[in-house]
Amino acid sequence: MTAVLFRREVRRILLSPLYWGLLAGQALILAWVFLRVVEAYATPGAPPSAPLTQGLCLEVFGLAGALALLAAPVLTMGIVAGEWRDRSYDLLAAAPLTPGQILRGKYLGALLPLAMGSLIPVTLCLLLTPWARLDWGWIAAATLGLLGVHVLFTALGLWSSSLTRRPPLAAALAYGLALLSSLLNHRPGLAPFHGDLLDWLTWNEHYLPFLQGRVQTPDLAYFLILAGLLLALAWRRLARYGERP
Repeated sequence: MTAVLFRREVRRILLSPLYWGLLAGQALILAWVFLRVVEAYATPGAPPSAPLTQGLCLEVFGLAGALALLAAPVLTMGIVAGEWRDRSYDLLAAAPLTPGQILRGKYLGALLPLAMGSLIPVTLCLLLTPWARLDWGWIAAATLGLLGVHVLFTALGLWSSSLTRRPPLAAALAYGLALLSSLLNHRPGLAPFHGDLLDWLTWNEHYLPFLQGRVQTPDLAYFLILAGLLLALAWRRLARYGERP
């Protein structure tokens, strides 16, 4: 049954014109930035491998992380809120599915299409293979970090969607929390906490090492732990819904 729900969510997103519009928009923006980076390193001699790879990871993959922040709340806002609004969730609650199975099917069904955005920067880098030598270990690290970003923001979108029956409100909440997490360590009035708690809570502080070619356990743990916490909170919301008289 979980696999059926997973396929249902994947089909729902893939059949949405909004999804393909966002994916095409991401591709166009990233391609434009990609061409700018390549142009900057297109010298008469062969471009050095490390600086070109560094530019691609910091600029293209870095922007891809910001675009994931923008796309995830829109595509996940109705994943629970829409069903609660339309009362179609009652059919799921009546099925032989636990809240954990429903959550798992919905989360993975949303994550797969969203994570396809991670393939865009890699595909652009592959286009350079005949003409430039790239550090593919570095690019693999950046891709892993981008997947972590999608894991986190999909979980955030699902949890936000479980808090309300209004999808636009769920998207606004997810955007607000994501932007807050982006700017936490840039608040001068919170200087006593700078470099400690606020740095840990800021998602792009954990994404940057991946863009620099470094895969570190604390950064991987951040994306997995925070996503797990958000999914646990969403599970609690679904469980409380099922406990209604």
